[in-house]
Amino acid sequence: MHTRIACAFASLIVATTMRSQDTHTPFVIMLNGTTSCGKTSISWALANLSSKPMLMTGCDKCWAMIPRSKLADWFEFVPGKDEEGKETAHWIPTPHLGQKLYDAAPKIARLLVDQGFNVIVDEVILDDRALKLYTDALQGIPVYFVGVHCSLGTLEEREKLRCDRPLGLARRQIPLVHSSIRHYDIQISTEHKEPADCAKEILDFVENNPQPVGLECCRQELTRFETPPSMTARESTSNSPAHAAQELHEKRPVTITPSGKEGSHTQSKHFPSF
Repeated sequence: MHTRIACAFASLIVATTMRSQDTHTPFVIMLNGTTSCGKTSISWALANLSSKPMLMTGCDKCWAMIPRSKLADWFEFVPGKDEEGKETAHWIPTPHLGQKLYDAAPKIARLLVDQGFNVIVDEVILDDRALKLYTDALQGIPVYFVGVHCSLGTLEEREKLRCDRPLGLARRQIPLVHSSIRHYDIQISTEHKEPADCAKEILDFVENNPQPVGLECCRQELTRFETPPSMTARESTSNSPAHAAQELHEKRPVTITPSGKEGSHTQSKHFPSF
């Protein structure tokens, strides 16, 4: 019930906002999916096939700015295992650099929109906090929220073929990316579709649906879980982005060296790819 009300209210907000703007209002196509699901290929196809100029941004564009020799300053590679005992992989952002960069990505998208550009966002949203950063940054902007799906088997085959990322990333991400608060305007499967076909389907949807409401629905639902005004300063600080990143960093898994001493995980030779 709450979700239906939120989406109805979101539709009204988007419609009101768009009526108050001219016909050249920039818009955003935001792709969310695991690594290796085809988001980047779809992004390039969208930019090439769209009749309107579009720029691409998102996590991969941010990570590409990091010198590979300094990667450990920004992210820590953490291997693990899932409930079935299968190997997984994860990149944990360091609080002082990696988390700040991740948090800057939505602001970069908003900056491009404010300069009048249509934007394609290529993202891997692993939790509701990351989603909220985007809902807040892009509030009032027409955003087409697109869920990009693919089976785990195909994702793992693509990981092996690409050889540019740790094996196990997709297995780690797939239970997290498409969680309950993901109200997509359109969902795409790349299992048996070429990137160009996926891009055409998205562009057709954009053409025929001038008032996307998915991300605004997410914002409305996330707002219900915001920090209460009565929360103390100490409690508020404990829920801050910096504290959350520090806590995650401190709780990261560790390995035990042959000598029996605690040691850090071996740094992956691969560049982060979310």
